[in-house]
Amino acid sequence: MRKEVDLDEALEIANKWLINDPDQTTKVETEKLISDGDIQLIQRFTNCLVFGTAGMRGVRGAGPMRMNRVMVRVVATAIAQELLSDNERDEPPLVVVGYDARHKSQIFAQDTVRVLAAHGVRSSIFPRPAPTPVLAYTSLSKKAKAGIMVTASHNPAEDSGYKVYWEDGAQIVSPIDLKIAQRIDFKNPPSEEALADYEDANILKDDNGSIQKYVDFASSSVSPESKREIKQIYTPLHGVGKEVFVDVFQKAGFEVEVHDTNQMALIKADAGVPLQLQSCHTTLIGDYVFEGHIPADVIARFLDEKPNAKGLAVPGMPIGSPGMEMGDRVD
Repeated sequence: MRKEVDLDEALEIANKWLINDPDQTTKVETEKLISDGDIQLIQRFTNCLVFGTAGMRGVRGAGPMRMNRVMVRVVATAIAQELLSDNERDEPPLVVVGYDARHKSQIFAQDTVRVLAAHGVRSSIFPRPAPTPVLAYTSLSKKAKAGIMVTASHNPAEDSGYKVYWEDGAQIVSPIDLKIAQRIDFKNPPSEEALADYEDANILKDDNGSIQKYVDFASSSVSPESKREIKQIYTPLHGVGKEVFVDVFQKAGFEVEVHDTNQMALIKADAGVPLQLQSCHTTLIGDYVFEGHIPADVIARFLDEKPNAKGLAVPGMPIGSPGMEMGDRVD
């Protein structure tokens, strides 16, 4: 009896998603799930992706248990509602929206600003894919109430993600994530007609100005007296950070040579970084190797003291390390 109840509920939700899905690929997938009417339909449509610290992530596909345009619109609706419930300003809140180069990221970002505009929330959307730090910096510099970055970072190519930042420029933590999660109504997705037009006055199209401001800021943090003779091995996930990275280093006075490669594992191994200590960043300075999210002052102290060591490593991507700030939370 319970399975029949679950199947009836799944069919009802799936048909609502089918009606309101603007994406032909996921519409076809939903139609097949409805036609098959088996456990897959129940699993896909009677629950949704977990929204928690930082946001949500999942494999792209049909239904609320996958990342897709309907799910993005549902979550954007919840964020808009939370922003308006907590708005003490005379003007509508502002949200900065960015995206990476993954499949569907740009359209997810565009759907997001259309939902926000429909609720009277202003937004500023980047003109092209950009790395996540640009989003966090721009949110702070524009005094935005929130920032949304459509990215799944280092995760598999079939994944998409949705990172949410609050007015402090850090990824959301409790209780904000819980408040947004409680507003997510995946059983009643918004219709296409409920969204604002992409040319709505509440949607501000950013030019490259915000990205250039970040380049100016990041490059200015390097002391004129600091060493410029370093070898930096850098892999931009999905090609997003390459251009900004090169611009920052060149403006800071470094010589930059670009060598495209997909053999980062071999490079790390050649540099002597054990597998269990590997992260997403590798830097070689002299005879030292620095791996992972290491604070700049720690690297500077290491170079000053010149210990008898191979280098420093921060394995993985621990919360609280540079670039992984989430309020007061620290791993």
